[in-house]
Amino acid sequence: MEAQADPEFPEDVPPTMENSLFLGAMFDSKDALRHAVKMYSIRQHRNYTVFKSKVTFVDYRCKWYNNPCKWRMRARERDYYWEIMRYVGPHTCVTPTLTQDNPKMD
Repeated sequence: MEAQADPEFPEDVPPTMENSLFLGAMFDSKDALRHAVKMYSIRQHRNYTVFKSKVTFVDYRCKWYNNPCKWRMRARERDYYWEIMRYVGPHTCVTPTLTQDNPKMD
């Protein structure tokens, strides 16, 4: 299960190959969520930080959150999957040039 839209939530940001992160998106595991955020970051030339992470939830924020970017996202563990419960986007920070030194590339 990659990302899926939950019919209860309006899709403000429709899922695409470039953006699988949106309100209501579901992931099989925390690792699958982490991978989706990492791939989004690389494709969009954006940096993020894990603002807070606990066993049942994780908060991601733009590296330049509140200076001036407002991008952030929170996902929670549900019974058998992880779901994006809060998504504030898109990024409003300036897009830096992609380099081979991108901190999210392995």
